[in-house]
Formats: sequence, C-alpha cells, structure tokens
Amino acid sequence: MERTIKLNRFTYLQDVESKDTLIIRYNFDNALWYEINGKRTTKERFAIYKPEKGESIVTITVKGFFTQKIYTVIVKNNKVYIPGVCIPAKNRSDKKLFSHTKIKA
Repeated sequence: MERTIKLNRFTYLQDVESKDTLIIRYNFDNALWYEINGKRTTKERFAIYKPEKGESIVTITVKGFFTQKIYTVIVKNNKVYIPGVCIPAKNRSDKKLFSHTKIKA
C-alpha cells in the first residue's frame, strides 16, 4: 500500500473581519499533521496577513507515515500560489467568508 503525500485542494479567501487577512485552506492525501512555519497543527487551514508590497513566504511541511513533503506558499497582495505545483490556488471570493478569530487556535 502506497503512502504518498498528495495535494488534493489548495484555496484561499478573504477574512470577513479583516480585509488584510487571508484564510488559506488545503487538503492532502496521507497527511497526519502539518507544520506551518514550524508550528505543528492538524487543521487544514490557517490565517495570514496579506503583504502590502512584495510577498510573504510560508512553509508547509506535510507529515505522513515515514514520509514528509515540504511546500513553499507564496502570498502576494492579490495572489496565493505554490511554485511548481500544477493545482492553482483559487480565490474563493464567491464563497462564505470565515472569521479568523474562530480558527486561529
């Protein structure tokens, strides 16, 4: 049985409480937990401030059974993407916005 980590979904949307905050959502096959910039979590989402100029870089380490994959997420003011991955991040502005205070823990 193969335990390869595979990216299934990667989306982002603007926070309802703050126009400066994005909620980034992701889903991977065979993932046990994640490290977002070194902070361990089992949640499949996180909040980040949009940079006014330039870009922010976020590192997601996906941990599975005896394997891990590291993804670099580039966050710009109007775009979020993972370089080298064919699944483009979709801006889900047509979907219900989330309050980041409820998911920050």
